[in-house]
Amino acid sequence: MNRIKTSAFSLVEVTISLGITAFALAAIVGLLSLTLKNSKSAQDDTLVAEMAGDLVNGMRKQEFIAIPSVPTIYFDVGGKRLNSSTASGEIQALGSTAAISQGGIYECVPAVTVDQATINPDGSANLYRVSLNFKWPIGSANSVNEKTIHADIARY
Repeated sequence: MNRIKTSAFSLVEVTISLGITAFALAAIVGLLSLTLKNSKSAQDDTLVAEMAGDLVNGMRKQEFIAIPSVPTIYFDVGGKRLNSSTASGEIQALGSTAAISQGGIYECVPAVTVDQATINPDGSANLYRVSLNFKWPIGSANSVNEKTIHADIARY
């Protein structure tokens, strides 16, 4: 009688291959959580940049002398302003509690300073340095995210 030789994996080989596979899957899952965190951070950075661009463009449309009086501004998760404006186009912010109740999660506190090197002889400013300090989410005990965007607005 001729015996047919069959090949198969031993229990040791199967156990080792399962261990290697489990180690590889654990590494992939670890990278996945890091990738998701980086993706959320990039999404927040993009949204903050869009909101900052919107605010700076709005400030540039205002009368130059009115720029230093820009109030705190709130945004929803999509970057839409939760603020009202007057008929003359002045920006008026909602209060923090009103912004939270309307779903506001981004808070922007503008700080405007005069560039001392560009002051006219009569004392009027020619250039404002604007710092837009974004914090989110508002309403929580401590904001875990914060980003500051800087811009210059010159008198034309």
